[in-house]
Amino acid sequence: MITAWAVAVTEAFSPAGTILLALATGLVLWWARRSWRVPVYVFGSVALAAGITYLLKFVFERQRPPAIDRLVFEADYSFPSGHATGTAALACAAAVVVCGMLRRPVSMALVWAAALGLSVLVAATRLYLGVHWFTDTAAGFCVGAGTALVLSALIDPGRAPGLVAAGGAATRRSSESGPHEGRSHEGGPPEARSHGGGASEG
Repeated sequence: MITAWAVAVTEAFSPAGTILLALATGLVLWWARRSWRVPVYVFGSVALAAGITYLLKFVFERQRPPAIDRLVFEADYSFPSGHATGTAALACAAAVVVCGMLRRPVSMALVWAAALGLSVLVAATRLYLGVHWFTDTAAGFCVGAGTALVLSALIDPGRAPGLVAAGGAATRRSSESGPHEGRSHEGGPPEARSHGGGASEG
């Protein structure tokens, strides 16, 4: 029972599976945020992290645990774990976007806890199935999470373009109209005061 459950989880969050999930997640979050940056960011994080992992596998050429300990078949190199990489990239990217729509710190903490929990769950299934060493999954998590966080600093998907524009406009209106509003309450606009003074003198 546990083995079948672990196999189901590891298949759902395979490198190819996380690419498809990134597409679906990006579309759902795009619908919520109405910003093209969101799907590009989510999909880009997973795709870039997968590419980095693919290159690292051939750099290190680390062999997997002994075949007698494996419960599923794997043929490529072990380090880092592609499953852990893709899951961490997807979970962290989604957490960045979702937290951009939240205001309460408690809600944000719960979102990040869920992202971390999903990453740990997938990594644990890879260890249970005997196809990775612990350092493989740890490195995969670092690659995936690191890629998502670095890209978030470059793209900033948590702020929709409309909100940025509205905030900038509000700031400009406040800085331009603040001093005049204060004087209008005291004695009206400067033009009115100047005309009033001229009438009294004439």
